[in-house]
Amino acid sequence: MMGQDSNAANEGDQMKHALLAEVLVHCLEWPSLTYAETHAGAGIYDASSQSAGKDHIRRLRSHVHKLDGLEEADAGGGYARLLKKWWSEDGNVDKYPGSVIQAAITLMQRRESLDHVQMRVTEACGEIHKQLAKAVGSFGVNPRHVGFQNEIGWLTENECLVLLIDPFTYTNDKNGLNKGHVDLDTLTTVLANCWDKSQCVIGFWCAVSDRTGWEKRRQFDHHLLALINDARAEHRVYCAGRCNRFQLHLIGIGEGSSVISQLPFNSSWRESWLGPVIREKES
Repeated sequence: MMGQDSNAANEGDQMKHALLAEVLVHCLEWPSLTYAETHAGAGIYDASSQSAGKDHIRRLRSHVHKLDGLEEADAGGGYARLLKKWWSEDGNVDKYPGSVIQAAITLMQRRESLDHVQMRVTEACGEIHKQLAKAVGSFGVNPRHVGFQNEIGWLTENECLVLLIDPFTYTNDKNGLNKGHVDLDTLTTVLANCWDKSQCVIGFWCAVSDRTGWEKRRQFDHHLLALINDARAEHRVYCAGRCNRFQLHLIGIGEGSSVISQLPFNSSWRESWLGPVIREKES
């Protein structure tokens, strides 16, 4: 848990969550929506667990507090407005909401525009799952205490789907799945369940954690691009951090393709408050 707290709200999180907000807003016109997440984490993270020099939560809060006049339509606007409201509420000043909380806030606030909303999330670590269940209970979310690889069918079965796959890093070892990583075969299986959907957006976020990670990333990217081309899906790739350590593939399937195509381009991100963070990779 300490490791998750220490990294919360870093550049990788800022990229992931800003783009998640953009995606979800464009999906609100769908008749229904299921938000699914494979590695849900603790839900809420504490600034007191972050050391000097890595005080990501307090730095981000200070930055957001200074923002003024942002509209939801601006690049990063939805993310900023969500955080401003979150930090204005009692008890949240030193807390950072993870992906599940942010998705729940966005969708529950807009439920009137959707006939049906579901949230399906998994977390394998028992201690972290307990914290997650407590954090998301008020939103009516019941996370499953299980490795995502054991619930692929449940996570992906609904038609109108936004799925976030966000492991710690890449692995070639199946045992790594129980440690929060992802291997290529399992990622391929998840995607295979989604290629024929009529409305679907998939986000695959991953970080390079060691020297071998760069070669693994190249393997994953090469394989993933081949699958995306075969499926004729819409695809954009974003990165953040030193040497592009953090990377997010966004894949649009069916009507999800139009969602991906409407996301802000590099020119908009450069001019936004997240200009130093988010970069779209050239295709």
